[in-house]
Amino acid sequence: MIQARANKTERERRRLDAQLLSDLWVFRAVARAGSMSAAAAQLNVTAGAVSQRVLRLEARLKEKLFQRDRGRIALTSSGSIVLDAMNGVSTTVTNALSRLGRRQHDSIVVSCAPSLAMEWLMPHLQEFYRECPDVELKVRSEMSLPTAQWMKTEGVDVVITHNRARPAELIELASLQELTFPVCSRAYRDQLGAQPIQERFVTALHDDDPWCEGEPPRAEWQEWLAIAGGSCEFAIDTDRHFNLASLAYRAAIHGQGMAMGRSVIVNSLLKTGSLVPGGNVPPVPGAHYRVLSRTEEACDSRCARFAAWLAGGLARTQEETLTFLASTLSRISIDRR
Repeated sequence: MIQARANKTERERRRLDAQLLSDLWVFRAVARAGSMSAAAAQLNVTAGAVSQRVLRLEARLKEKLFQRDRGRIALTSSGSIVLDAMNGVSTTVTNALSRLGRRQHDSIVVSCAPSLAMEWLMPHLQEFYRECPDVELKVRSEMSLPTAQWMKTEGVDVVITHNRARPAELIELASLQELTFPVCSRAYRDQLGAQPIQERFVTALHDDDPWCEGEPPRAEWQEWLAIAGGSCEFAIDTDRHFNLASLAYRAAIHGQGMAMGRSVIVNSLLKTGSLVPGGNVPPVPGAHYRVLSRTEEACDSRCARFAAWLAGGLARTQEETLTFLASTLSRISIDRR
């Protein structure tokens, strides 16, 4: 009888109730912040209140969750077990709330490479809404390579990347290979053409992270030079560096040098005359735009419709650029002296 009462007391002590859940959440905040005071600042309470909650939790569980040494704390093995469980709870609840919101608004969350988002996706969004008026897009931008776990944690349905290799754990819904060629302002090209061919030196404007794969600076230019450099009518004598292609294009528009153009995202800049081809060398194959989903189960009809629209739009834009270049390159004449 005494043992039965003890077992019942133990079960009640570990049963999840409002107080226990609240104390577990405070414990998670401390573990993630690394100190009582930092957690207190995040929770907008005093450090003493946080400490009391953690002590109450340890007393209730009869487990030491932190090692304390002169104001420093470190998780015990029991603390690590509890933190892993609470992180799982947080992820599950976050994903459920995200799914509720998306179901209510019939929206999908899209993460897009920054330069593609700014130079192409944003200007063309209204076309998607005309074609798919029942689907709302929530667009965000990231510069790192996605993973399935990241997509799950962040509640992202579709990722659009610009890279060399497809992440092995993600499902590819569509892709398009980019084509690259130098671009600059018309005044910069005219000034270059006025020089004797042996004195045509340019400032190369680099996107130092074009594929988010840990590539070295100058990688995109070096790739183009390896293929087309033999036909190039200029040499690089200065380098300037940016972390986005869009920034390099803005610098080129202001006459600061030549950037490595990508056929899709410089299309509108070419059509308005803000940029022109930097020479008479045809485009060369570059990295791929990839539309990716976490799993086949996570990809519903809305994701598939968006991927199909995006792939078709990118291909049409690229074709427009190639048609423009075909008519323009034949007219470019950099005087050979």
